[in-house]
Amino acid sequence: MIRKALIERIFEGFSIQRWNDMARPMDLVEMDKHGHKLALVWLIAREEEDQGRPVHWTHLIEGAIFELFRRIAIADIKAPIQRDIRRRSPQVAARLDEFAIRNLGPLLPDEALRVRMMEYLRPDGDFDPGARRILEGAHALATRWEYHLLRPLNGITHRIEELDRLMERDLEPHLEVPGVRSLITRAPHAGFGDLVAQLRFQVRWSQTPRVPRTSVLGHSMYVAVLTFLLLREMGACPRRLRNGVFGALFHDLPETLTRDIPSPIKGSDPGLQEVIGQIERTLVEEQVYPLLPGAWAAELRYLLEDEFGSRIRRDGAVHRVSTDEMQALGNEDRFDGYDGEVVKVCDHLAAFVEARVSLGMGIRTPHLEHGVNHLRALYQGRTLAGLDLGALYADFG
Repeated sequence: MIRKALIERIFEGFSIQRWNDMARPMDLVEMDKHGHKLALVWLIAREEEDQGRPVHWTHLIEGAIFELFRRIAIADIKAPIQRDIRRRSPQVAARLDEFAIRNLGPLLPDEALRVRMMEYLRPDGDFDPGARRILEGAHALATRWEYHLLRPLNGITHRIEELDRLMERDLEPHLEVPGVRSLITRAPHAGFGDLVAQLRFQVRWSQTPRVPRTSVLGHSMYVAVLTFLLLREMGACPRRLRNGVFGALFHDLPETLTRDIPSPIKGSDPGLQEVIGQIERTLVEEQVYPLLPGAWAAELRYLLEDEFGSRIRRDGAVHRVSTDEMQALGNEDRFDGYDGEVVKVCDHLAAFVEARVSLGMGIRTPHLEHGVNHLRALYQGRTLAGLDLGALYADFG
């Protein structure tokens, strides 16, 4: 089972600052960037499927997560320098990747995942070329979004024209991917990518100081990574992995329309929670789904309508099941399983780590202490699909 050391190491993605030699309107951190990138991956891959091209979704998910792991492992080297190293000396770049494996590999829960990460990091590894192409295109687009955000504040720097050229040069090879071209030329579904990116602006736990601060999108990416790791341990089929990861990534999407409403407020009155849910569903129907083609919107609706409930499709209908039942009866792609219970477990685990790290930094507030104590008590003795969730929390001491 995944352990505290890996969970905390992944959390370091919230502390790795991007563009920190330039004036920035907000913190730009690796975890947020990779959450934005994974959302763009979903858009690009859906367009690939619409054009009849096969998409290896498991490789897309693995590649997005492994790239985040690599960035965490070699965070001290700025991204442009990493790119230059790869262009100038593939041998040195390969040694850097070996360092990333040595650094993070021992924390991964099994040998198979370490092998998969090595295959992704090797340019000639057993990794789908189409998936790599989509990932690289999404990465360039997410970087471009960041640059456009900070460029107006940096017009006085002598480097700005050089950076303008660099952005165009890095994006140009990816324009052959239809989904990348569509987002650049502002196809209607580009608005969905904009909505997801707005979650980078919203800070969680806004009522209490924390270190590091986490955005809603960064939190969602962290939940997606934890969901991937738990579903792998359960032996989930590829479709459950896909649904679980993207369900986790998008589970807070309604907050682009309502802002982050803290759980204590939502839970203070059952009637209030229901009203907030109704408002969120209405706003998403009116402002989110219309941005997407019909089949894409239908997939998103399947994931979001009850983001913490597990379900499968069978005999043309959606059936509510527990994750334990799905594990026993529906662990096949044809059932289109969605593990909302796993997403909820990982959402709570992410919140626990967010609060606990701040407490460890000496920031003690009633909100943080209640969050840690409540979640530890909530999961004491609990299991899910054979995983000992209580032991996972006990691992933190």
